[in-house]
Amino acid sequence: MIRVCDKLIEVFMVDKPTPTDWKRLIAFSREWTNIRPHFYERCLERADKESDFEMKHKLLRLSRKLKEIDNDIQRHNELLKAIRSSPCEISEIDSRRRKDFTKAFFFHVNTLAESYYDNPEEQNVFHQRSVPSDGR
Repeated sequence: MIRVCDKLIEVFMVDKPTPTDWKRLIAFSREWTNIRPHFYERCLERADKESDFEMKHKLLRLSRKLKEIDNDIQRHNELLKAIRSSPCEISEIDSRRRKDFTKAFFFHVNTLAESYYDNPEEQNVFHQRSVPSDGR
């Protein structure tokens, strides 16, 4: 798992350095749930061992920022799960969780829909489950 986490740290810091990229990578990943705790632990381990202050700061910042994004994605997924499990109760969900229906939430829904680009059937199923039947 250390190699996987080190590779992900490299990807997040070098190949895909923006929070928008991070959101997509986490949202598209089917393994992130398993990797998550090890990733943050590895960032902290590497930061503790790092002698270069700038790199230490980058590792700590990556861990902190990615954790914020990860928490947002988890909250968005919980809202989607609530909508999918009770689509007829969308009005009640909306009134209870109105503050969660943010621009970031809809960006997340769009990102998930894009992840099914190569599989139109799954994309349609996702779209049908995510959009209430009353058109809201």
